[in-house]
Amino acid sequence: MLFRSLHRKLIIFWYQMGDRTVASKFEHQWLILKNALIKNKTEASIVRISMPLKDMTKKRVFEIEKNFAKLIIPKLKDYLP
Repeated sequence: MLFRSLHRKLIIFWYQMGDRTVASKFEHQWLILKNALIKNKTEASIVRISMPLKDMTKKRVFEIEKNFAKLIIPKLKDYLP
C-alpha cells in the first residue's frame, strides 16, 4: 500500500504470475528466476489499483480498493499471462 500525499491517492499493487499472487518484489523476482530456469517462462504482471482520497479516510478507501480487488482477481486470469 502506498500513499501519495501530493496527489492524495491511496495505491495498492501486487505481482501476478499465473495463479500466484505476491506483494513482495523480492519474492516476485525469485519466482521469475525460478520459472525461467525450470519452465523457461518469465511471464508476470503488476496489478495496480489507485483511488483518490477526497473526503474519505485512508481506511475507508483501502476497504473499497480491497473489495474491488476481490472482484477483479478471478477475472484477471482471462487477461494476464
